[in-house]
Amino acid sequence: METHHIQTVWWVSVSLLPTLRLLPTLRLLESVIEWFAFEVEQYRAGKEHQVDFHINQIVKLGETGMNTNLIAVRGFQSPSQNTLLEIQSEYKLKIRGKILFELLTRYLSATKRKPKHSTQALYEIGIKLVKKPVYMERLISLLNQALGN
Repeated sequence: METHHIQTVWWVSVSLLPTLRLLPTLRLLESVIEWFAFEVEQYRAGKEHQVDFHINQIVKLGETGMNTNLIAVRGFQSPSQNTLLEIQSEYKLKIRGKILFELLTRYLSATKRKPKHSTQALYEIGIKLVKKPVYMERLISLLNQALGN
């Protein structure tokens, strides 16, 4: 699943939601953006960086702020305003698509939400929304080349 398609599903979902119901999700997104901006600064400074955490490791289920354990383990420090604004302005391109998809899944499968959408259902929606799966065709072609088919 390409990041672009996941982001399309995310953006369509977000843009259709009433603002009040969306506030916790926006706070969650802000926490993810702040964490990612910190990791970007770590990378740019040549320090250890890690961007492959699951969303539940970044922000615990049922919460909207960063996980205090992650803050302690990573030695989190607030990123500079410039880095934060850079990530905020283009978060759909800068943050890993997998993390954005996990954020979408968390929202769309929340306990009190009806209807709920499973991860597999969201993958299917993302694939079917694409009229011409250029990225998927490219991926299949590259896999076939690597396998010698």
